[in-house]
This record gives sequence, structure tokens and C-alpha cells, in this order.
Amino acid sequence: MVIHLSKSTASILSVALLVSLPGFTAMQRAIASSPIFENVKTTPLNSPQTLAQATNADFAVNPQFDEAYSFRDGLARVRVGGAWGYIDKTGRYAINLQFEQADSFSEGLARVVVGGRWGYIDKTGKLIINPQFDDADSFKEGMARVNVGGLWGFIDKTGRYLVNPQYYGATSMSEGAAAIADANGYWGFIDKTGKVIVNPQFEVVSPYTQGLARVGLSRQWGFIDKTGRYIANLQFEQAEPFSEGLARVVSGGRWGFIDAKGNYVVNPQFEDSASFREGLAKVAIGGRYGYINKTGQYVINPQFEDADSFQEGLARVQIGGVWGFIDKTGTYAVNPQFSAADSFSSGVAAVGVGGYWGYVDRTGKIVINPQFEQAHAFSEGLARVVFQGRWGYIR
Repeated sequence: MVIHLSKSTASILSVALLVSLPGFTAMQRAIASSPIFENVKTTPLNSPQTLAQATNADFAVNPQFDEAYSFRDGLARVRVGGAWGYIDKTGRYAINLQFEQADSFSEGLARVVVGGRWGYIDKTGKLIINPQFDDADSFKEGMARVNVGGLWGFIDKTGRYLVNPQYYGATSMSEGAAAIADANGYWGFIDKTGKVIVNPQFEVVSPYTQGLARVGLSRQWGFIDKTGRYIANLQFEQAEPFSEGLARVVSGGRWGFIDAKGNYVVNPQFEDSASFREGLAKVAIGGRYGYINKTGQYVINPQFEDADSFQEGLARVQIGGVWGFIDKTGTYAVNPQFSAADSFSSGVAAVGVGGYWGYVDRTGKIVINPQFEQAHAFSEGLARVVFQGRWGYIR
């Protein structure tokens, strides 16, 4: 049932209360029994229009799926029961439910499982590469890593092998190179032709980012270029990939930042840190988080119990057990008030209130009332949410 409010009541409460739906809390029932709800009429919740009125959300696709993921290349993968398919942004099945497993589209193709084997389909659902692989990954840089009989190789979009299955481990292509592992478990790198550009010699590696890869051996980390030359020798206790020209590393139990030549630009001193994003990095000292610039200068002094990186010019921070958002001067754009919060995306952020999720704009105004069991960032104009145990999409 949906409660329709009078204009005067609507000015007080911007969302109708779902008094007869499962999960309607005792607190909500108490509110609904308030005198302000006198003369309220009810109608069945049986159409997109009444659903939108009830939730204060504009559903592009009504909640109906057991599992659903964000839109990519105009389609989203969804599951009903044990079968996966793909919908368009109107909720119409572009590819019917039929696959045992499915992944999102990447570079025009999606990996799917038919008969226990992985293959690839196009956006019409046509099998472009027949199911034949024991494991497979999405296409990146025109190539996909695939596994046959426990060995990894790489194929192009026709299914032709560019690198025959021969490696005991592999990562997807990144910046023209992929990590591969030999029979002894040591990692190196190949280029897109399959040529070995860095011989297997490391216990752990990460893909190339900004032309450099982090590598680990004997519990020490360093960085190499695509010739295998060290730009920073194995010396760090921990290290993370480069971001915005700097990489965070641990020495003596403290985090600092190095440049692409391996030189410290911010000496190790922090208890915790995150990579630079939008010109700032979160760091912790004395149990409190703040933000520094690329010279190591504090832009926002340590004061928060928890914090996240900046996104769309704002960062979520926690103080007093609740979350709010600050700008790059440290000024609150949205005062701390939420039990949980996600980063901004497409001008809005998902926030938690009373165990439910809704969305706020950059001023902190609630634009979609908290009512979802889960709520995720907008992608290609739509956000996936869980309402009454089912996944749907809102605009």
C-alpha cells in the first residue's frame, strides 16, 4: 500500500511510507499513525508510478532481480534464479537469461559460461568465441587471458591465440604488458606479441601503471620499468602502484611517497595512507586522518577518525562516529550526520540513515530518501539498489 499525502503533509514529509510492505519498521508504523496522517488514502503498489511515489525514487527498472551489476557499454548483467542475462536501460532483456555465469561487457564482448566452459558473446547475445576455456577474463587492450588445462595464454577478439597457453599464472594486459608466472611460481612480464620483456624472477608483481610495475622478492618491494631496470631497488616493506606520479611505500613501519625516479618526495612518517587522488592523499598520524599535497605539506590537518580519498572535489570523513563530506580546504560541504556514506559519483553520494540507504547532493540535501537495503554509485546514468530484497535501477 502507498500513502498519498496532502500538500500540507507533503511539505513536512517528502516520501510516502510503505506501511503494508514487509520490512516496514515499528518506528515507521508509529510515524504513520501520527495525526498528520489523518485522511490519508492508500492505493496498491502495483505500478512504476506508485512505486516511484512510494520510494521518492525514479525507478528506470523496477526491483525484480536476485543479483544485478552496474551498466557498462549500455547493458547490465542480472541474475534470476540460477541464470544470467543482460538488460538495457529500460529493463528490457537484450540477452535472455540463459548463462551459468556472466561478466560485464568490456571492449564490446562479455565472458559467459555455457556448459561449464567460458566463451564470449557480443551485445546481441551471439557467441563470438565458443565456450571452451576453463577460466577466462574480460578483454583489455584487445586481448583476453584464458586458461586451458591449468595453463594461461592470450586470445584476440576472434578467439585466435596470440600467446599459446603455457604460463602457470597471468594478469590482464596493462599498458602493453602482462605479468606471467613460470612453473616455479616466479613472475615476469611479456608484451602483446608474447615476447618476454622481463624474465620471471619475482615472487609477487602488480600490473604496470604509469610505466612502472611494483615487484616483490624476499618480502621486499621495489619498482621496475618495462626493460626490467630498477627505478627503486628492493627495499620497501610495502609498496603500492603509482598514482598521479607518486607511489606510497613503507620503510621503518611508516608510509611515505616516492617519485618515478625512486626518490622520496615525502619522507616515511605516516601510520596509514592512501594513494594520491585529485592532487591530495589521505594520511594518518596519531590515530587521526588528514590530507597532504604532493610536497608533503598538510592541506587539512589530521582530525578525522576515518576518511576516504577525494572524488568529484569532496571526500567523506568520519568524526564522532558519523560521516560527512569536506571540500579541499577542509570545510564541511555536508556536516557529519550519516551512519555510513559512499563517495560522490555523478553529483550525488549514497548515505546511510537508520539502517537504510539514500542519496544526497553536494549541499547535503537528501534527493532520494533512505529506503534501500543497498545503494551503489551511478554508472551510465543509473544506480543499482536493493529494495525489499530485490535489485533494481534508479535514475
